[in-house]
Amino acid sequence: MDNKPLTSTIFQRDYTNVLRGMAIILIMAVHAWEPFSSFPWCGNLVSSLGVAVFLFLSGYGLSESYRQKGLDGFIRRKFGRIVFPYWIWLVFTIPFREFNAAELAGNIFFLPSGNNYLYFIVYLIHCYAAFWLAHRFFPRHDTAVLALFSVVSLFFPPLSATKSLSFLAGCLASKHSSRIEDMHKAGTLKRYVMAATVAATVLYALKALPAIQEYKGTLPFNLLVSADLLLFTPAFIAIPLLMPALRRGKIMATAGMMSLELYMIHSAFVYCIASVTDVIIFYTASVIIATVFHRYNSSWLKSRGGESVRLMSILLYAAVCYVMALKYTMRLTPHFAYIAVGYLALLYPMIQLAARACPPRQQHRLTPLLLAALCAGLAAAQYHFDPYTIKVDRWSAIHNVIAALLDGEFPYLAQTHLGGYASPFPVWMVAHIPFFFLGNVGLSIIAATAVFTVTLQRCHGTRAAIQATLMLLFSLNLWYEASVRSDLITNFMLLAAFVIYIHRKGISLATHPWSLAVICGLWLSTRLTCALPLFIVLFPSWLRLTWGKRIMIPAVALLTFMLTFLPLLLWDADALLFSEYPPFLLQTRQGHPGDVVLIVILCTLLALWHRHDTRRLMFGQAVALTAISAGTMVHNMAIYNNWDMIFQSDYDITYLDMALPFLIAATVITQEKPTGKKLFPQ
Repeated sequence: MDNKPLTSTIFQRDYTNVLRGMAIILIMAVHAWEPFSSFPWCGNLVSSLGVAVFLFLSGYGLSESYRQKGLDGFIRRKFGRIVFPYWIWLVFTIPFREFNAAELAGNIFFLPSGNNYLYFIVYLIHCYAAFWLAHRFFPRHDTAVLALFSVVSLFFPPLSATKSLSFLAGCLASKHSSRIEDMHKAGTLKRYVMAATVAATVLYALKALPAIQEYKGTLPFNLLVSADLLLFTPAFIAIPLLMPALRRGKIMATAGMMSLELYMIHSAFVYCIASVTDVIIFYTASVIIATVFHRYNSSWLKSRGGESVRLMSILLYAAVCYVMALKYTMRLTPHFAYIAVGYLALLYPMIQLAARACPPRQQHRLTPLLLAALCAGLAAAQYHFDPYTIKVDRWSAIHNVIAALLDGEFPYLAQTHLGGYASPFPVWMVAHIPFFFLGNVGLSIIAATAVFTVTLQRCHGTRAAIQATLMLLFSLNLWYEASVRSDLITNFMLLAAFVIYIHRKGISLATHPWSLAVICGLWLSTRLTCALPLFIVLFPSWLRLTWGKRIMIPAVALLTFMLTFLPLLLWDADALLFSEYPPFLLQTRQGHPGDVVLIVILCTLLALWHRHDTRRLMFGQAVALTAISAGTMVHNMAIYNNWDMIFQSDYDITYLDMALPFLIAATVITQEKPTGKKLFPQ
């Protein structure tokens, strides 16, 4: 063994990183080998020992941290390092398995379960919770509380129960580290390690006896296995001392730093392994995705304030794009979830690269070129498809309505090319008339892309415009919307541009009460959902008004909205209000009264939360738009118990695209002052 004191070797962070790296590589190797007939009889022991070592090192590390810092920041650090990544990956891997709502809820709330492939993470969270409770409320009896937790753990599902002693042992090793060091100096520690290894081997042989195997899953058996793994742990910890090359190399240390992400991600891929080729493909993907995920998690841990909001915006942006990738890759291959996860993993580095995409002197030249290329690509995508062959009728819901209007027919009686009824409100209908005469109402998405990007450039600088253009380029959702000539994201790119402009210019209900009230009424006459972002941006200034203005401004907005329908009301009131599919019904039929109450509460909290910070404002609006679309779908799936229909025509997941412009803005906006230069210089 090494002659250095134990505290400067085994108990150092660099050394424990090597141990974690060894453990995760062994676990991954066992899981890769497990599907094959040549799987060794001791394979499960190696995998279980790796998990036990993780728990031992976690107990030791927590105890050392507690001695230095106490419990200050404990919950925030552990939430950021363990809970938050676990939740992210758990939700993103829902498509990897047959969906079960009760099982998912149990996993999200860390209930012990034998069905969670991330059981180790759940049990580790239980250990952290027990550690915090013991040291927060019973500091004088913390060891007794942790011992009690270990006893309770023996009644957990077998995968967790068989590691019940390891975390406690790590905590005790920290408390008695000086005695262990004295034993090392005296040369007696090696004998204890050897004795423990011999005892562990005997227990392992005993456990393999058929008479003992009959008790598998019982309390005595769980205790036997847990003791066996604990006795093997010292030998595992001593390996890098006997093999110094493991400590000098970077592979084990790097794997140790990413061990959490490697464990989570490779666990989702092991179910696809059926050949050596699968091992190479899926494990390579695991390492790449784990590297990206680790970098995101590291950034999240270090983030504060606006940077945290930016990272949350990137996460939600990636989630919206991921859902779209799932929907269309599932039509091509049974491995759709893995391809979509690969796309998901690429988004974060591409966004980070976009932030550093161009030297400052070249930004003004690059921006118009990027925007022109994006708009040309969107136009090419549109004209590549015959709109009448597309099974999405958003374009004809506007085109046919305008055609009927110009032919003197009542517009809301017109049907789409798929036989449905349309619901474009008057202002939105009028806004598309120029594009109708150009022969393609879908061109509005290209115009909205330009308006959104130019507004960002004028209000928040050229770098923000470049990054936003690239994020639009990376998003499958925008390409889908353009290809089917949808107007949904068009509506919200324009609304996002409007919010960015008035917020940057300091325009509020305190400075322009009546003009904003009229404009809000006009926005409502494009889509009712526009009310959510408008409420969030204007509610704080509305609170500072007199009671008279508080009543009159919403009244003016509502009156403006109603006046836009007045010509249609005078034309044919029965068709507008009492037909089988009136426009108001079509825009509200999927919601539930309870959902509306929850959304109003959420929007009120988000309006008070942003405190005029632009990044918070845009992120809050995105959260509200995501909540109203996702919440409605989840509510309907719960009512009809058709969770597996999420990607079918019953649910239109493209409503999530409403949040994309706001998420992009929240990601790219910084404290950079506008340059004042034109987007297209002379």
